[in-house]
Amino acid sequence: RFPSNDLLSSFSVLALRPVSFLDSKELEEFGTEEMDILCQFYGEKQTVKWKQEKVTKSNTSEPIIDVAKTKKEWGLLKRVVVAEKFPRDFMQLLWGLTWKYHKDKFPNLLTLARLALTSAVHTAGCERGFSVQNQILTKLRNRLNVETQSKLMRVKLCCLERNVIVEKALSVWRKSKTRRAYALK
Repeated sequence: RFPSNDLLSSFSVLALRPVSFLDSKELEEFGTEEMDILCQFYGEKQTVKWKQEKVTKSNTSEPIIDVAKTKKEWGLLKRVVVAEKFPRDFMQLLWGLTWKYHKDKFPNLLTLARLALTSAVHTAGCERGFSVQNQILTKLRNRLNVETQSKLMRVKLCCLERNVIVEKALSVWRKSKTRRAYALK
């Protein structure tokens, strides 16, 4: 119902948990897809557009990592972690040691690690989604198709000033046709 978010799940590759169990070919290939996703997002300009008072505005942020250097660093880091037997039980400890002993070799990966270690990973969004779904799908409305349900959920989740929007929509709806319920008042 919601688009998949591969970006957050791609950060898990930075924990490097299975690297000591991989042969050299598997080690070389380990995490390349996830690193491509991270490089695609953080290695390109990001432009955000929004409307404010009927004017479209935008903001562009520069890439925070160099894609080519990040991929080279990734290939080297895996070998360093295996060779130096860095602990991989705790991601924070792994990257703390990497920072302490190799911060000059892996600046781009350390940037990604800081992002991974500071991103809020929780289930509140999922729980909120199920709560909204339960409000929308009732016994009387249990046959909504997936697209309609998804649109209704997005509106309910995204609208901060929901009451203002509902009031405006209700007044437009009342004016579009004479309605008996409102003619009595």
